[in-house]
Amino acid sequence: MDLEGLTLQQLRVFQRVARTLSFTTTSGELHLSQSVVSRTIQMIERKVGVELFWRTSRSVQITPAGTEFSRIVDRTLETHLAGLARFERFLDGAEGTVSVAALPSLAATVVPPIVKSFAEASPGIAVSISDGLADEIVELVSTGRADLGLTAQATDAGDLAETPWVSDLLVALVAVGHPLAGESAVRWSDLVSFPFIGLTEGSSVRQLTDAGFAHTGVLPRYAHVVRSPMVVHGMVASGLGVAALPGFLAQLAPEALTVAVPIEEPTLRRQIVVATSSRHPRPRAVALFIRHLLEHTQ
Repeated sequence: MDLEGLTLQQLRVFQRVARTLSFTTTSGELHLSQSVVSRTIQMIERKVGVELFWRTSRSVQITPAGTEFSRIVDRTLETHLAGLARFERFLDGAEGTVSVAALPSLAATVVPPIVKSFAEASPGIAVSISDGLADEIVELVSTGRADLGLTAQATDAGDLAETPWVSDLLVALVAVGHPLAGESAVRWSDLVSFPFIGLTEGSSVRQLTDAGFAHTGVLPRYAHVVRSPMVVHGMVASGLGVAALPGFLAQLAPEALTVAVPIEEPTLRRQIVVATSSRHPRPRAVALFIRHLLEHTQ
């Protein structure tokens, strides 16, 4: 048998003959000549190597082999139509996938409620979230492995487009009972009096804290420099020092052990953007998610 050469149109002709048991009816319904219908069935029978229909001058009957082949044809055409329907829904944005790369502070706080509300509004679109540092997010979006990134605004984002999204205020994080814990606000110059726990150079948060201390003209006394904000939380809670973090990060710290205090002179905010790449096509599902993201941020 050589069935790979069968076309969808030929299968449709067979399916219609199998259902109507009439070449004449089939030719009328498919707007084909009766001779074309007949030749199509003969060609299919040659390929499968068996008779699919018994023909007389008065009737057409399907053979047992034809009945079995009809089941296969029905499933094939149903799968084809279902696939086209899914593709149409993909183009319309009713189905699809969206991959989001986000800073850990965002992936743990503001993003999940937005993804949940989007899933309720667009149940056919699956959203996946991965977390990473700013440079990792840029790499994921630039290479097309993520549809969009939620990260701090960069001075050099390469070919990525950045749409402003949200901003969070930098606050001081101190242990409960610390001398600064009862203050309504502190200055950057107040923080240099205590051991400071900072994030590694190159992180978006480190750039902001460096800018804050530069305003005072005095460098902090770094007691510890770590990569993970969660480590900062634990160290501050244990009384090893103070820290300055964006609000989204600070709210992940244990409330019973730490206190977030606003920082003044200067007040600094971290601008969060939606980063996308113009080099990669943006499916409608991605565009719909971005619109939802921008419209439903609290």
